[in-house]
Amino acid sequence: MRSFFVVVSVFFFCGCSTRHYDVSKHDYFSRYIGISLPLLKAQRLCLREDNINSRAIRTIRLVELEEYCGIRELVKLPKGTEIKIQRVIKQWMPVSGSAWYALGIVDISGNTYEFEYFYGYLSIWRAPWEDETVPIKRPLPRS
Repeated sequence: MRSFFVVVSVFFFCGCSTRHYDVSKHDYFSRYIGISLPLLKAQRLCLREDNINSRAIRTIRLVELEEYCGIRELVKLPKGTEIKIQRVIKQWMPVSGSAWYALGIVDISGNTYEFEYFYGYLSIWRAPWEDETVPIKRPLPRS
Protein backbone atom coordinates (compact mmCIF):
# COMPACT_ATOMS: atom_id res chain seq x y z
CA MET A 1 0.00 0.00 0.00
CA ARG A 2 2.84 2.36 0.85
CA SER A 3 4.53 1.81 -2.53
CA PHE A 4 1.21 2.51 -4.28
CA PHE A 5 0.99 5.86 -2.46
CA VAL A 6 4.57 6.72 -3.45
CA VAL A 7 3.94 5.89 -7.11
CA VAL A 8 0.69 7.90 -7.20
CA SER A 9 2.44 10.84 -5.49
CA VAL A 10 5.27 10.84 -8.03
CA PHE A 11 2.82 10.81 -10.96
CA PHE A 12 0.76 13.57 -9.35
CA PHE A 13 3.71 15.90 -8.73
CA CYS A 14 5.33 15.24 -12.10
CA GLY A 15 2.06 15.79 -13.92
CA CYS A 16 1.37 19.03 -12.05
CA SER A 17 4.64 20.78 -12.74
CA THR A 18 5.13 23.74 -15.06
CA ARG A 19 6.58 22.85 -18.45
CA HIS A 20 8.40 25.01 -20.99
CA TYR A 21 8.54 24.42 -24.73
CA ASP A 22 10.70 26.36 -27.18
CA VAL A 23 8.36 27.49 -29.98
CA SER A 24 10.80 29.85 -31.70
CA LYS A 25 10.50 27.99 -35.01
CA HIS A 26 6.77 28.68 -35.34
CA ASP A 27 5.79 30.94 -38.27
CA TYR A 28 4.59 33.66 -35.89
CA PHE A 29 8.00 34.03 -34.25
CA SER A 30 10.83 32.59 -36.37
CA ARG A 31 11.59 35.73 -38.40
CA TYR A 32 12.33 37.70 -35.22
CA ILE A 33 14.75 35.33 -33.51
CA GLY A 34 18.40 36.37 -33.17
CA ILE A 35 18.30 39.67 -35.07
CA SER A 36 18.26 43.30 -33.93
CA LEU A 37 14.74 44.71 -34.01
CA PRO A 38 13.68 48.32 -33.45
CA LEU A 39 10.82 48.93 -31.07
CA LEU A 40 7.96 50.48 -33.05
CA LYS A 41 6.54 52.14 -29.95
CA ALA A 42 7.97 53.25 -26.63
CA GLN A 43 8.13 50.64 -23.86
CA ARG A 44 9.71 50.27 -20.45
CA LEU A 45 11.52 47.57 -18.52
CA CYS A 46 10.05 46.71 -15.14
CA LEU A 47 11.36 44.62 -12.30
CA ARG A 48 8.68 42.19 -11.18
CA GLU A 49 8.08 39.74 -8.40
CA ASP A 50 9.74 36.34 -8.56
CA ASN A 51 7.67 33.99 -6.45
CA ILE A 52 5.70 30.78 -6.69
CA ASN A 53 2.49 32.67 -7.59
CA SER A 54 4.05 34.44 -10.55
CA ARG A 55 4.12 33.15 -14.12
CA ALA A 56 7.41 34.97 -14.70
CA ILE A 57 10.26 33.30 -16.53
CA ARG A 58 12.52 36.32 -16.05
CA THR A 59 12.22 39.02 -13.42
CA ILE A 60 12.51 41.88 -15.91
CA ARG A 61 9.51 42.45 -18.12
CA LEU A 62 9.05 44.56 -21.28
CA VAL A 63 5.74 46.41 -20.96
CA GLU A 64 3.73 49.28 -22.44
CA LEU A 65 4.25 52.68 -20.80
CA GLU A 66 0.73 52.52 -19.30
CA GLU A 67 1.00 48.97 -17.89
CA TYR A 68 1.47 48.13 -14.23
CA CYS A 69 5.16 47.81 -13.47
CA GLY A 70 5.41 45.44 -10.51
CA ILE A 71 8.22 46.33 -8.12
CA ARG A 72 9.73 49.28 -10.03
CA GLU A 73 10.60 50.73 -13.41
CA LEU A 74 14.20 50.13 -14.50
CA VAL A 75 14.35 52.17 -17.70
CA LYS A 76 12.15 53.65 -20.42
CA LEU A 77 12.86 52.47 -23.96
CA PRO A 78 12.03 55.03 -26.64
CA LYS A 79 10.65 54.11 -30.04
CA GLY A 80 13.52 52.86 -32.22
CA THR A 81 15.48 51.19 -29.40
CA GLU A 82 17.16 48.04 -30.75
CA ILE A 83 16.32 44.79 -28.98
CA LYS A 84 17.12 41.15 -29.76
CA ILE A 85 14.69 38.27 -29.26
CA GLN A 86 16.53 35.12 -28.22
CA ARG A 87 13.62 32.68 -28.25
CA VAL A 88 9.89 32.26 -27.64
CA ILE A 89 8.63 29.96 -24.89
CA LYS A 90 5.28 28.29 -24.43
CA GLN A 91 4.83 27.89 -20.69
CA TRP A 92 2.27 25.25 -19.76
CA MET A 93 0.86 25.24 -16.24
CA PRO A 94 -1.62 22.72 -14.84
CA VAL A 95 -5.20 23.96 -14.66
CA SER A 96 -4.47 27.42 -16.10
CA GLY A 97 -3.09 26.31 -19.46
CA SER A 98 -0.45 27.89 -21.68
CA ALA A 99 1.08 31.35 -21.80
CA TRP A 100 3.51 32.56 -24.47
CA TYR A 101 6.65 34.63 -23.78
CA ALA A 102 9.37 36.17 -25.93
CA LEU A 103 12.74 36.22 -24.17
CA GLY A 104 15.13 38.93 -25.25
CA ILE A 105 17.99 41.26 -24.44
CA VAL A 106 18.58 44.98 -24.77
CA ASP A 107 21.67 47.12 -24.12
CA ILE A 108 21.00 50.55 -22.64
CA SER A 109 23.79 52.90 -21.56
CA GLY A 110 26.28 50.06 -21.11
CA ASN A 111 23.83 47.89 -19.14
CA THR A 112 22.49 44.65 -20.60
CA TYR A 113 18.99 43.61 -19.54
CA GLU A 114 17.47 40.18 -20.16
CA PHE A 115 13.70 40.54 -20.34
CA GLU A 116 10.50 38.67 -21.04
CA TYR A 117 7.61 39.94 -23.10
CA PHE A 118 4.17 38.42 -22.52
CA TYR A 119 2.85 37.49 -25.98
CA GLY A 120 -0.48 36.20 -24.76
CA TYR A 121 -2.66 33.63 -23.05
CA LEU A 122 -5.87 33.09 -25.03
CA SER A 123 -4.52 34.85 -28.12
CA ILE A 124 -1.16 36.03 -29.40
CA TRP A 125 -1.01 39.84 -29.42
CA ARG A 126 1.08 42.03 -31.72
CA ALA A 127 4.45 42.69 -30.10
CA PRO A 128 6.00 46.19 -30.02
CA TRP A 129 8.59 45.15 -32.64
CA GLU A 130 5.95 43.83 -35.09
CA ASP A 131 4.57 46.21 -37.72
CA GLU A 132 0.94 46.85 -38.65
CA THR A 133 0.92 44.06 -41.24
CA VAL A 134 0.72 41.67 -38.26
CA PRO A 135 -2.83 41.42 -36.88
CA ILE A 136 -3.37 42.91 -33.42
CA LYS A 137 -4.63 39.52 -32.21
CA ARG A 138 -3.93 36.06 -33.66
CA PRO A 139 -5.13 32.58 -32.71
CA LEU A 140 -2.82 30.48 -30.56
CA PRO A 141 -0.24 28.49 -32.51
CA ARG A 142 -0.99 24.80 -32.91
CA SER A 143 1.55 22.58 -31.21
